Amino acid sequence: MKSEAKAGNISEEYISYLKHLFITEILDTKNERATTALMSYACFLNKSGINSDNYPLYLTILESNNKYAIDILLEGYQPEEYLDCVVPNHYIVESVFRIFSIYKRNEIYDKTLRVLFGLLIKVYKSSTEGYQLYQPTIPNVNDLGKILDESKDQDDELNRDILVILKFFGDLDTHFNDDPKKKEIARQSERIRSDFFDNKRRLEQSITKVMLEKEKNVEMGIPPDYEYVNE
Repeated sequence: MKSEAKAGNISEEYISYLKHLFITEILDTKNERATTALMSYACFLNKSGINSDNYPLYLTILESNNKYAIDILLEGYQPEEYLDCVVPNHYIVESVFRIFSIYKRNEIYDKTLRVLFGLLIKVYKSSTEGYQLYQPTIPNVNDLGKILDESKDQDDELNRDILVILKFFGDLDTHFNDDPKKKEIARQSERIRSDFFDNKRRLEQSITKVMLEKEKNVEMGIPPDYEYVNE
């Protein structure tokens, strides 16, 4: 396609390719220039307003884990309520768990976690209905559980949200339920909760050490090419 472009033979396919190439570079934010562009994009989306039609674009900013862009994206919103305008669906819940899986337990920006936990609490408050919408897997449960911070207690805001969601998963195991998948999810969730609450136990008794590894140098995005002030 590049050789044809040099000759002036520009196709719609090539234009789409260029758009994808440059937006991917911006979302990867591997340099100051890309971060600055992502922040401008986040500002545009913030002013446009998230809704049930365009929310996938907003998820891409959250998935970038770039705190500078995320601060701008969420400006004027309560993180826990940010996705309330979107009717929960399989895609959005799957996207939340994908974000958990991409990063190590201490890598995800706190504001992003508050957004994602707010959605999951809304979805799984009714455990059965939430399960019908999106059936979590054991890796999903572990990716959520790994974010628990054992250096803080259950009253920590993020810990509390995780424990609440795990409790909802635990509610899937009832006397009237004979679904082995539901029971497996419920029991793993309760094991993680028990490991957290019991001072004699550790999370590594229910989650692998590999999953519980922490990132030594947490950056949450390369700063932009100008002074950034987080108010």
